[in-house]
Amino acid sequence: MNKLIVVVVIATCFMVSVCLAQEPSESAADRPGGVKSLEDRIRQIEEAIGRKVESEKWYDRIQISGLIEVEAGYNDTDYNNPATEDETSSDVDLATVELVVDAAIVDHVDGHVMVKYEEDDIFVDEGFITLSGTEQFPA
Repeated sequence: MNKLIVVVVIATCFMVSVCLAQEPSESAADRPGGVKSLEDRIRQIEEAIGRKVESEKWYDRIQISGLIEVEAGYNDTDYNNPATEDETSSDVDLATVELVVDAAIVDHVDGHVMVKYEEDDIFVDEGFITLSGTEQFPA
């Protein structure tokens, strides 16, 4: 009986590993809503990282992205007393703004900086330079 359980477990593990190793047969356009799978997204990011800068123009080597967070609230207080007036209030506040600049400075040197606005303060939240090399320049 124990040998049968071991054989079933091994066969199940083998079938699961074979199924996971296969490429998905449907494209992102075939999925509901055209949503990309995690594998498609990772493949796209890896291709973008390995892509060479096609132009020497400065604006082709810079990527700008960002984030805006807004906090909104609504309050409706109903007093069960006709002599007291009901209160209604709403509020929309700008909570966070992030501006991210990524630049391919020269071959094998990339820069990244994130400027952040939060609670009436503007500050640099992230900033670094990445040195990436090849076999000629390992760093």
